[in-house]
Amino acid sequence: MSFEWVVAAVTVIGSMLLCFAIRQGRIGSPVSLPSERSLHQAPIPRGGGLGIAAALVFGWVALGGPWAIVVAVAAVWAISAWDDWFGAPPAARLAVHAFAAALVVAPWAPQTGPIVVFFLFFAVIWSINLFNFMDGADGIAATSALVATVALSALARLHLPESAPLPWYCLVVGLAALGFLPFNLPPARLFMGDGGSTVLGLMLVTLSV
Repeated sequence: MSFEWVVAAVTVIGSMLLCFAIRQGRIGSPVSLPSERSLHQAPIPRGGGLGIAAALVFGWVALGGPWAIVVAVAAVWAISAWDDWFGAPPAARLAVHAFAAALVVAPWAPQTGPIVVFFLFFAVIWSINLFNFMDGADGIAATSALVATVALSALARLHLPESAPLPWYCLVVGLAALGFLPFNLPPARLFMGDGGSTVLGLMLVTLSV
């Protein structure tokens, strides 16, 4: 078994174990209370994003992924976890999303014009927040992330040299979501919260770029 497959296996198992610990109450988690807009009828922990983000960061670091992206993921998860627990001010969330977008787009600036950089910058912020709309629907966000990253991994494998790391970067993102998915299938027993959905939105747009 290659090193990359070992990293992939640890990523999905690590995500699953952390999500299990959160679901069992061994790791503290904010709770989603049912409302008139909810699909669930009982309080459900919504800290599953910790499992996704931690497993994803492990995979990227182990594979030698760009540190700028790891920092962006950590920053977006931190502000989103704050929002899940206490409610972060919108200005603070936007500032961190803009910081993450700058980290993603900066390496492309020397190769593209300012107009492209401008639109990429706002595309990253838009994607972070767009994906966040799906985290309350059972199984939808994690499944979407898994399908998208597997597709991106396959496309990268077809069009890049065999030694290119991008297919593996894509795969570990999907596997981090896969480790969470069993706990979120209907009826959901765990939600990823903003801490998971914003990180997945960031990574999907980053990998696409």
